[in-house]
Order: sequence, then structure tokens, then C-alpha cells
Amino acid sequence: MTTLEFSRRRLLVGMTGLGLGALAAACGEGAQDAATAEGGGARGDTGELLLFSNTSPHVTAIDILTEEIVRTSDLEGLTSWAWNDDNNYFDGTNLWLGMLNESSGQAELVTLNVDTLTIETRVPLGSETMGVFLGKASSGGSLLVSKMGAGEVVSVDTASGEVRATFDNLPANGGMIADADLSTDLEGVERFAYPTGDGNTVVTIDPASGDVLTSIDTVKGAAPTRLTAAPDGTIWVQETGKHRVAVYEPTGLELIKRIEAGDQPIVGAFTTDGSYAYTGHSEGEFVQVVQAATLKPLAHIRTGGSPHMVAVRPDFTRIYAMLPTEQSVAVIYQQDWDVNSSTITSSVENTIPLGVTPVGLFLRMTSVGARLRDEEERYKGCTLSYSCDQSLGTKR
Repeated sequence: MTTLEFSRRRLLVGMTGLGLGALAAACGEGAQDAATAEGGGARGDTGELLLFSNTSPHVTAIDILTEEIVRTSDLEGLTSWAWNDDNNYFDGTNLWLGMLNESSGQAELVTLNVDTLTIETRVPLGSETMGVFLGKASSGGSLLVSKMGAGEVVSVDTASGEVRATFDNLPANGGMIADADLSTDLEGVERFAYPTGDGNTVVTIDPASGDVLTSIDTVKGAAPTRLTAAPDGTIWVQETGKHRVAVYEPTGLELIKRIEAGDQPIVGAFTTDGSYAYTGHSEGEFVQVVQAATLKPLAHIRTGGSPHMVAVRPDFTRIYAMLPTEQSVAVIYQQDWDVNSSTITSSVENTIPLGVTPVGLFLRMTSVGARLRDEEERYKGCTLSYSCDQSLGTKR
């Protein structure tokens, strides 16, 4: 499949594959009832935002409805957290997280029971001092973890917690195996992708065998160090050296587009339907919003405090940005950015102080409701062609 063909399919999926919630908003009350039923009868999301810190408390849980801290926990045997964001694998009971022991030079994978906020299992990953990264698990029950300094990828069985295989001798072009994720394309084909930092390459491997599928050069000095796969399988790479986000189709890693971002783009996140992409920054003070189907930048959300990580509510009402320098979480009112004017600038609706420096974030949902964004007013008389009054939706 060529890049053009893939882009056309992505655009079609982005316009039609919005799920029952969005279609209900366009079609009327009956469909909205169906969407509400799909969401377990809830009109909105319920859940907790989990923040991780290397100092006490190690885990902080914030109720997303009250926006107040409701639980904290200190973990026995915590050394230091590795990179853990909202793309980490969650099996429904346990959240899988990476840890590093800098004094012993060892890494491990742990499962955190989100109900008790205690560690259930520990999986040793071997020698590592720089960092470990993980994303989504494969359909075959493998969770692949990249080890930055060791230049390895470890495959862990999500059922048994045992290491299935360690893939070494992987290409890094003189760089490192940095942040990584599992990409599942529109045909259901899975690939594990990683960037190489100063190696200025992006690589995909077979998640079962570890065989290299594709390796491509980026731009000299791009320093791609973070990567997230979108719901349609496209691979979004944060190029910290050039302050851009590069989007690749997954089959042959053909470049679709490079998007200008802020200083040091460091993380990518997506709405569950894949309609919007968000980029956080370790130096810049905003979260960038991009329409995923067209790759058009739509908004900058001014947060201050270098938003390192981002999570998005499935009901489309709030965005959460982790602000380590301010020891807080920014809560942003989510808009239908493409329904409103483009390149608008939004701002923080609320800031939740933590009292400790957060180094990781995960949005744990307990129920998922229908997509709610201003549906009662915005979609009056709306049809599937979206020929409706779309004048509402200004920032609160």
C-alpha cells in the first residue's frame, strides 16, 4: 500500500469511524440512547488519574469528577520509576509499569493493582541504567519492553509474567533503543516500532520473532526519542532535535508528514476514536492539538510548566497534562476543535496541586460514557452530513 493510498484510507476512517457516541450526536436522540447504553448507562466518564512519583507518596489517585486527591500509596521496594505514561498496558486489573534501580543497574517490570495500589508481581528485565519503555500488548499476549542502554527488547508474557524472549543485536545506528510502541495497522498487522535518538532512524520489528521488518533514516539531527502508535496504526515520532512530530505509515515507514511542534516534543496521545492527536513538551509550555485525519494543527493549549505527559477522557470532556516543574496536573476543557475555528488557543480550566514531582501518569477508567461535548446544543438538527449549527463550543 502506498503512502497516498494509506492516507486516503486514514481520512475515510477518521471521518466515519467515530463510534456510536459521535454518530449518536449527529443522528438524534434514539442513537444517543444506544451510545449511552454502550457506555454502561453513564452519560460521562468516571475514573481516576494516577500520578507516579519517586518520593512519598509514590502513587496519587485523583477522582476525575471531583478533581480531588482521593487515595495515595507508598510502594514497598520502589527504586525509581522509568518512563510510564497513559499508553502503558492495562489488563483490566493491573497496570504494567517500568522501574529502574540505578544503584544495582537493574530494571524490572511491575504490575500495580489499581484497586489496592499495591504491587502484584515483579518481572526482572536484566541490566539497564538509562531507561525502559513499554506501550500496548500484542494480540498474542506479549508485552514488548525496550531497554535504552542495553539495546534490547524484552518480550514478556502478560498471562504468566514470564520473559518469553530477549531480542538483541537490533539496529540502533549508533544511537539507542528509545521509547517504543506496538502498531496495529488497518489490516490488523502488528509491528513493534522504536526510534533511535542520536541514531536518527526509526525501526519496526516483528513482535513475535524480533526480526527486523523496516529501518528508515530520519533527518540528521532529528534525534527521535519518543514514539506512539495511533489507533489506525500510524506511527507518530517526536523529533526532539528538530522540534517536530513525524508521522509514518506502518507498512514501510513511508513519511506521511512532519508537523512543527514546540520545544522538545516528548509525548504523543490520542482520543480513543483517533480523531485528535496531542503532543506534550518537556521545554515548551503548551499541548498541541492536531486533527489526525488531515494532520492539520488546530490548537495550542497553554499550560505552562512543561507538559510532559497527556491523557484524554474518552467522553471527550477533559484533557489532563502532567506538569512536573509545577508539581501539578492541568485540567483542560476539551473542545471539538475542528467544529470550532482552527489554530485557536485554549487555556487551563483547573490546576490540581500534588505536593510532589510527578514522573508518570495514567488515566484509569471505571466507566466510559457517551461522547458528550455540548451535544444537546451543537447537534440540534444535525445530520450525517454535519449540516448543522456549529457556532457553539467556545472555551469555558
